[in-house]
Parts: sequence; structure tokens; C-alpha cells
Amino acid sequence: MANRIQRMQIHVLPFTDHQGHAAGLVFRGRASCPLPPLYALAIYFTHPDASSDNVDPAALFTAINQPSGTHEIRLELYFLPHATVSDCIAHYHSEKAQRGDYKAQITAVQNNAPPFPTLATDETKTSGTRLPGLVPSYIDDFKTYHGVLYLCTERDWRLNERVMCQVLFDPCSDGEWAAWREESDPEVQPATQLQSSPLGQDSPVLIH
Repeated sequence: MANRIQRMQIHVLPFTDHQGHAAGLVFRGRASCPLPPLYALAIYFTHPDASSDNVDPAALFTAINQPSGTHEIRLELYFLPHATVSDCIAHYHSEKAQRGDYKAQITAVQNNAPPFPTLATDETKTSGTRLPGLVPSYIDDFKTYHGVLYLCTERDWRLNERVMCQVLFDPCSDGEWAAWREESDPEVQPATQLQSSPLGQDSPVLIH
């Protein structure tokens, strides 16, 4: 049994966010046990015609995980037509407040505390499954920001240059910023930072 080869696959699990909108989890895991990783990245699609039907979540996951395709992450896909950067940040904060972060969920289980509320979705109600919490902080990955999300304004992420907007938010404390900042950096850290983020190694942005 110990040497049995585990078949892996990309799982796409639909759910409903705290506002009642369709959303989805995408991750790579055992075919027989779709257990999502704790580490997650949120992607917001703001084009009015974007949906889980035309985004192809499995292909998106594969593109982001090139070249190895084995990163232990999950993607959280949200669809907010015409949403601004501020709208997406506010949505992320509310979603996190509703679900909690994964460290808080682990602590609650260890202390036999009441569970975090289940989101309103037929799937979670019938199966008893609770959605995993969000990442407590991305400070270890993005140095001076606790929050990160990605924004796609295209109907289909495969169009044009296959680039999303990386949005960093929830900056670190003034003391931490003072320790990190270079001479060329502003004295006060910006509340948000936006930059282009290519999708995978074959993005045209990387080929130019």
C-alpha cells in the first residue's frame, strides 16, 4: 500500500461566495481525494461576459503552474462584472471575514470551537464540506504587503498578451516599511501597488 502510485488530477469545485455569486476552487490533488491546499491565490474576472463556462479553470491552473505543474496552491476564481480594483479588494476582505483564514480554522478545530459559518451553496450544504480559509498574510512572499489578488479584465484570459494585473494591498506597518525601504522608495508606503503579471512561461510578454 505504501508504494501505491497516487493518480493526480486538476479539480474544479464550484461554490458560491459571500455575495451569492458563482465562484470556483481550482487545484491539483489526488483523484480519489479532492483536498485543496491551504495556500491560495484569488483571481478576479471583471469582464461582464466572463464566467466559469468560458474561463477554462483547469487550463488556467496549468498555465500558471508551468513548467512543473506541481505547485501546492489552489486558485480561487471570482466573477465581478465591471468591478474596480477597490471593489475587488473589498470583496476579498469580506470573503475572508466570512470564511476566516486557514490558521484560525485550524486553531478552532484544535480547541473544539464552533466552526466558521458555511457559505450558502447547495454543494457545501449537502456534503457538509466547509470551504478552506484564506491565507492569513502574504508578507513572506511579497515582503511589504499582507494582501494580494489578481485581476483579469478580458472575457478570456487566453486573449492578447495573457497578462493579469497583480494587486498588492494591506501594507505592512510603518516600522516594517522603514526597515525595508530603499532610498528611492517613498517615505510612506502606497496603500496598493499594481503591476502586470504574465501567465506562465509562454506568455507573449516573456517572449517579446
